[in-house]
Amino acid sequence: MNEGWASVTNLQKAHYFSHGRSLCRKWLTLGSPHWETNQTLGKAPCRGTCVECWRRRAKAEGKWAT
Repeated sequence: MNEGWASVTNLQKAHYFSHGRSLCRKWLTLGSPHWETNQTLGKAPCRGTCVECWRRRAKAEGKWAT
């Protein structure tokens, strides 16, 4: 797996990673992050999820306009 919701040590929120880089462009991982068990997007960002990553992923999937 090289894309999906994951967390990295010392991060308080899960970010959406694609090829080692988070969608919010704040985080880069050289190793393998801890992949979350729930990979669904959801209707709104849930607690513990990076809002910026959620917005960019929703826009890419066409589920959120703006």
